Order: sequence, then C-alpha cells, then structure tokens
Amino acid sequence: MGRQSLRTRATRSQTTASLVTEGRADAIGQMNTQLRQKFTRIEEAVNDMRAQNLRFYHHLGEICHEISEDPGKYVGQDGTPALTLIERALSTHARTLRAATEFSRKYTVAQLEYLIGLYNRETNYQLNWGHAVYLLTLPTEARRQSFAEEAVAKMLDPKALHDLIKRRTGRTGGHGRRHEMPKTIGAQIRQVNTESEKWLRKNNEVWTGAGESVFGNILSLPLDKMEPEMVEQLEDIGGLMARIADAATENIGRVERAKEYIETAIQERADEVAAAIAEEAAQAQAIPGRQSREIDLSTTR
Repeated sequence: MGRQSLRTRATRSQTTASLVTEGRADAIGQMNTQLRQKFTRIEEAVNDMRAQNLRFYHHLGEICHEISEDPGKYVGQDGTPALTLIERALSTHARTLRAATEFSRKYTVAQLEYLIGLYNRETNYQLNWGHAVYLLTLPTEARRQSFAEEAVAKMLDPKALHDLIKRRTGRTGGHGRRHEMPKTIGAQIRQVNTESEKWLRKNNEVWTGAGESVFGNILSLPLDKMEPEMVEQLEDIGGLMARIADAATENIGRVERAKEYIETAIQERADEVAAAIAEEAAQAQAIPGRQSREIDLSTTR
C-alpha cells in the first residue's frame, strides 16, 4: 500500500485540528444560554470520565506492580503466575497490565494529575489512556511532558501522537521483519494480488462474516466484559481503515495506469513489428530481377 509522506500527514493533522476547532466554535456559537449550560455539564462529565480512566489504569498499575514485586506471595494454587490469573479473570490482555504497571512506575501521582489537567483552551481537547500508552515509549519525564503538551495543543489522536513520536525519535515503527520486494515484476504483481485477496478474505470470513464475526461479537458483548481501552482500540482501527480506504482508492488508479501502460507498450511493439515486416516485403518487391516464386502444389512429377 502507498505510504503518506511526512508532510502529507502533518498537513492532514493540522487540517483536522483546524476543522475541529472551527466546528466546535460554530456549534457552541449557535447554542442559546440554556443549551450552553447543559453542554457545559456534558463536557465536564466527559472530561471527568477521561480523568477517571487515566486514574484507573494508574491504580491498576500500582496493584500489578505490588504483585510483581512479590511473586512468591501472589501465585496460583497450581503455580500459575499471579498476573496470568488476573489477565484471565479480567478478560484483558497481558500487554494492558504491563502498560498499566509501567504507567504507575513512570508517572508519580503529581505527574498523573498534570497529565489529566492538560487541555486545549480553544477546544477543551484532553488526553486519554491511548495517548498515555504511546507516551510510555519515551525515556524521560521531560520528553513525555513535551509530547503530551504538543498533542493537546495540536489535538492529536493517539495514532497521530504515535506517528509524531516515531518521526521525532527516528523510529521506523511496525512489527516483525521489513517486507521484501519480490525479485521479478511478475512475482511483484502476484504478491499484490495474493496479499489483497488474503485481506479481503479475512475481512469477509472473520471480521464481518455472515455467521460469527469480530464486529458481531463486539456488538453482543455484555457490559461486564467491556473495557475502556476497547473504545480507543476501535478508534485506532477506524483511523487505520480510513487510511486503507484512501490507499485502496489510490491503488485503483495506479492499477489502471499500469495496465494501460503495458497494453499500450505491447500494442506499439506489435505495430512496430508489423511495420518492419511490411517494409521488408516492400523492399524485396522493389529490388530489380527479384521476384517471388509461386509454387504450384497441385502438380507432382
């Protein structure tokens, strides 16, 4: 898939932030006094929920840290590690518990409250747990604070913050080995076709299938199985799917141009060969004394 340039990503982030600011100002400007009072209460509730979410993960991390410091005391009856049992009991992921533990270690209570208190004065934009996960990849308090303040000022979503951190720190991102380019053009074309079919098949059979599907399971998820991080993960998926859609649309155009280029080149080559044969035949006719012989296959000696 085509990759967006750093300049394109930065421009898109700035444009999005500008549109959010303008849309917010326009919406609030149209509210009468009574509605604005209600909106203020709603906004306070949303901000309180974000703050509670960050405090929840920080407190969860403190508990997990205490457990990890004394593994002999906290252990399953069959010897299963404590955090493994907690992971199963909460139906969460080990990486979430690890991130929460790291969050409690890297952020003091004062630093946590500073993070919660950051907000964009124009839009009231604030950070959530998704931002904190990426801030944890930074080695120092100063860098975490700097990136957090920039994310609030520019209203970056967690994925945009992650991209910014990778650009500034020189990280390439991604998982596993770098994808290799097949050696021949034919193999390259087959790779695009094969990998695209795999993605589409997984989407149709697993993510959105008629029977059991990922999104179907999510929409039937009971309340006691829901986690705040799921919302942030789904937001990341939504952004990723939008980029996939953009890349797919661009690739449709690339496919048409590539197909037209090859078809045109092949036709031009065929025309050149036909013209060369015709020219050779014309030259042969023009040489004095050289005539083509006709062979009568109807008679035999």
